[in-house]
Amino acid sequence: MASITAFPDSNGYTKSFSLEETSELLEFFEEYGFVVVRNIIDSQSQIEETIDEIWSLLQVLNPKIDKNDSSTWDNKYWPIQMGLKDGEYTN
Repeated sequence: MASITAFPDSNGYTKSFSLEETSELLEFFEEYGFVVVRNIIDSQSQIEETIDEIWSLLQVLNPKIDKNDSSTWDNKYWPIQMGLKDGEYTN
């Protein structure tokens, strides 16, 4: 199955930025509401920690979501909207 990448760069991948590209990164974020920053996580342990943190946050927002039970990954369990407000997660 072919997939279509949103906001592709010249190679067909989602556009990404280095941390040094601050103004471009912020402009893209303001326009599209997300940004991909490359080379932020540089070890397998950091990757695993980050994944665990994401699942922990999701379980705080809805305890019915279980990373070990794919039957709980249905859209009805996912937060409709979440973000940061004053340094704290909101939904």
